Amino acid sequence: MVPTHVPYVLVMLADFPPWTGMPARGALPAREFWYRFWFLDTFHDLNELWTRDPPVEFVVQGIFNPPANVNGYPETDDFDFEIVPFEQDFLVADIPPMADYVEALVDQTLDELGFPVAI
Repeated sequence: MVPTHVPYVLVMLADFPPWTGMPARGALPAREFWYRFWFLDTFHDLNELWTRDPPVEFVVQGIFNPPANVNGYPETDDFDFEIVPFEQDFLVADIPPMADYVEALVDQTLDELGFPVAI
């Protein structure tokens, strides 16, 4: 496995409910759905993540309706999905500037955590 594969492994370890997204407009979440990711059944054990290059060709993005209760989990039999190509080009692509509200929220959070202004 090479460093460019790490983001794909990390995304498999977490769920992404809508209320964890950055606020898009005021108190509204940035995402409408709950997202979960997994690999297609194209390898036989996790060791192949380290020995195949690329380790997989596609990743599955599960799109779930969020539960009514923020402490709950989505229904696993009620979801849609998208097959996403395993790409590494995004890691070296130019990054667009952050939206002003995102930059302000990052600055506020770093200040609350006591990080220096200039790093």
